[in-house]
Amino acid sequence: MDSYHSCGHLVLAIPDIYADESEYAPRSGFFCSHCMQSVQARFDTCIYVNLQQVAPGMAAFVLEVSDSGPEFADFLAALGFACRQASLSELEPGGDVGLNPVWRKEFWFDVNIQPTHVVALMERIREEAYLLADYLPNGIAAVHFADFPKAIADIAS
Repeated sequence: MDSYHSCGHLVLAIPDIYADESEYAPRSGFFCSHCMQSVQARFDTCIYVNLQQVAPGMAAFVLEVSDSGPEFADFLAALGFACRQASLSELEPGGDVGLNPVWRKEFWFDVNIQPTHVVALMERIREEAYLLADYLPNGIAAVHFADFPKAIADIAS
């Protein structure tokens, strides 16, 4: 049985590089990547990937997506992202939504975990960031590693 995106396009087979995409993206019920790119064209959406200390003895790889349109926001919410305030640095994670909202997803781990597990988690985060970039008009150029969303004050100046 065929499955369709909310834009009416047929859900295509998953490329080998995203063989486990179903873990990341509920594809039917949302725009296809081409249509999402079209509706996102009026936004300057960026994906920020960084490492933060989130609690004593705990760190997290964090994905923060800034300047999202409503269709992409719905997609992010379905993927487990939550609307939060943008982070300022590795030690200043975003809190309740304020003037600089982002869609945020955290992948926590114990700082004493085996390095092989951290490397595996890093690969998963990279894959998810690049998967999200497929839905944006500027593609992987939208992905920024070890960087943080610009504050409203920084954008205005």
